[in-house]
Amino acid sequence: MILSIKIRPIEEAFRSGRLEMSSVVDDSVQPVAGNNPETVIISILLVFTGILLLVNLGRFLKLLPAMGRSLVNRNAGFNLEHDERSVRSRKLLALLIMLPLSLNADKTGLVCPEFLAGMSHIWRAILLALTLVFYFYVRNLLVRFPRPRRCGLDVWKSVTKGWVNVFLIFSIFGLAVSFLMGICGASDGSIRTMFTVLFALLFLLHMVKSQQILREYCSLLGSILYLCGLEIIPTGALVSLALL
Repeated sequence: MILSIKIRPIEEAFRSGRLEMSSVVDDSVQPVAGNNPETVIISILLVFTGILLLVNLGRFLKLLPAMGRSLVNRNAGFNLEHDERSVRSRKLLALLIMLPLSLNADKTGLVCPEFLAGMSHIWRAILLALTLVFYFYVRNLLVRFPRPRRCGLDVWKSVTKGWVNVFLIFSIFGLAVSFLMGICGASDGSIRTMFTVLFALLFLLHMVKSQQILREYCSLLGSILYLCGLEIIPTGALVSLALL
């Protein structure tokens, strides 16, 4: 609590050569708080993320066109999976982009499950980023199941790893457009709509391309099982977080 000084008329303040002041405890005035530990933690993580992004900026810029082509051209997807350096760069970029995306998703209300309402903004974002890491880990486990006999390793990698390209294009383009929309004064609802439409379009492109590739190397039943088991169900479980 802080002592507030009440200003009195000058003829009343000085009596018998003595300054009279009122000492009233004002509970409405709060002391200035020091640095919030949560803010310090997230600031350190963002600075570290920014440094790694800048250090690897050249590699990432070369990677973006290849990922874009892989969404519409299956040969581009095959070539991308053959390039080990590009694959490593893609993994690093996916990890680095998760925290900024999670912070933006929580801030705009894109993902706001009710059971996390009592948590602070920072810890909700960190938990969302960890959820994305877990999602990618589960997908990597699922694709280790025996692949169809007619489906070569290159084809299988192109299909099963194509989701990473969708995620990165969605994250980078979405964050850039979200930033511009924020500068222009767009509402959080408009930003959420942009993210939803962008994700739906990219996911649809990915599903169509995957189905076209699998149709040549797998039976119809095998294609359906793959799309349901490794694409629709896991992604639906992740998207459901935004609807809880």
